[in-house]
Amino acid sequence: MPWYTDFTMVPKRDAYVKIRDMIFENEIAPGSHLVERHLADQLEMSRVPVREALQRLVLEGFLVYLPGKGLVTRTYDEQEVLDLYNYREPLEGMAARLFCQRADDAEIHLLEQLLSGMERQVNEGNIIALHKNDFEFHLAIVRGSRNGRLITELE
Repeated sequence: MPWYTDFTMVPKRDAYVKIRDMIFENEIAPGSHLVERHLADQLEMSRVPVREALQRLVLEGFLVYLPGKGLVTRTYDEQEVLDLYNYREPLEGMAARLFCQRADDAEIHLLEQLLSGMERQVNEGNIIALHKNDFEFHLAIVRGSRNGRLITELE
């Protein structure tokens, strides 16, 4: 089984989540050069889980390899952002429809909690937390669709 299908091992999952969060929270700015050794030191982890996390982030499009520069965080121009929204729009609509048909009470309660948190964060002006909750909100809808292909594509 490929490494990316079993992402339950704690060190590599932790490294992935921490690095992804650093990107989302702009601690690692778009276009930044990433050095595995420096990230491992910063996260106080060995290089192996950091390397595996970086590989997953490349597969997911958060990072790109540039010859002569190595790994850098992905930057998007205006057209690429529009293309992503156009691509995601019908998939997320389908996920929402399937969520409404298939979600259980716990999944609906989770969405209510996330929405309540986002409303509070808007009022507090906490943009970073708002973006994180928004990401989790959309992810919860996709997972609640119980459609494996949608989950794989939108995660």
